[in-house]
Amino acid sequence: MSNFRVFMLIGPTGVGKTRRSVALGQQHRSPVVALDRLQCHPDLAVGSGRPEAAGLAGTERIYLDDNRPVGVGLLPPEAAVERVAALVHHHRSSGGEHLIFEGGSISILQELAKRDDWSAGIDLHVSLLLEKSYIEYDRNMQTRIGEMLGYTGDAPTLIGELRALWLDSAAMSVLRKLMTYSAIIDFCEREGLDLTEMNSTAEAAFRFTFFRIIYREFMNHAERQRCEITAVLDTFAERGCGVDSILM
Repeated sequence: MSNFRVFMLIGPTGVGKTRRSVALGQQHRSPVVALDRLQCHPDLAVGSGRPEAAGLAGTERIYLDDNRPVGVGLLPPEAAVERVAALVHHHRSSGGEHLIFEGGSISILQELAKRDDWSAGIDLHVSLLLEKSYIEYDRNMQTRIGEMLGYTGDAPTLIGELRALWLDSAAMSVLRKLMTYSAIIDFCEREGLDLTEMNSTAEAAFRFTFFRIIYREFMNHAERQRCEITAVLDTFAERGCGVDSILM
């Protein structure tokens, strides 16, 4: 058994993966690697759920590409796994004992399951995080979306992120292919709305509509994640990795 252990926390959006990874990072004094392609883009921090420094409670969070412009597109899953392999090698060779992976990117998880070279010789344990209560899960999802839209304060909003990229043709070409962003873009174009001309009052007026769009997108995405992640989990179990589920 290898003395280098990797904890992989996977699960659908909104279930509490980041919170769990922070706690595990504190427990083992280990960095957390975000298995998330959207979070590689700082300009999409709100929409991707990229946590602020305060939410990391002093733990180290590593992104597979820390400062990727939106216009260049998402990090390919093959490249993401190459970076995962490099991180495992680096931390293992430098005397580290633990590394934590956290995320729900279907494409990255599928690529990780397809390849086993990155995990050769390590003790890999995969935990599927699920909601303990569907009522609480739904409430947490609504709270998260409300925060993204500015219902709870003056923090940056998803609409603000989209507005900042509205006139960037390369970025918009990418966003049109991404869930949530594409749905909001479609709505704005259908209704003749230009986000660069939308003031705070108008944004507040449409906020509930944006809420409904994002809620629908998130829930549909979570359903797809559950189907795909289950298949990935089976592959890891067949490989002999430790596998369990945790109710959050």
